[in-house]
Amino acid sequence: MPRKEDKVPATLRAIGVLEALVADNGSAELGKLARLARLPKPTAYRMLAMLERAGLVARDGKGRPAFQFC
Repeated sequence: MPRKEDKVPATLRAIGVLEALVADNGSAELGKLARLARLPKPTAYRMLAMLERAGLVARDGKGRPAFQFC
């Protein structure tokens, strides 16, 4: 059975993750971004990985998965 997040195009989910990052002043851990974007952690991680490959976000390098704007 399709899940609710599957009905939202990936582009809009990625925009939701970016909006969550903006709402948290440009830097946040994966779990918090997932909650703010209302996505499961694996989905948020995939969106962040895609945004990282595009050069829009970067890992903060402090151990736990956390991201910030480039």
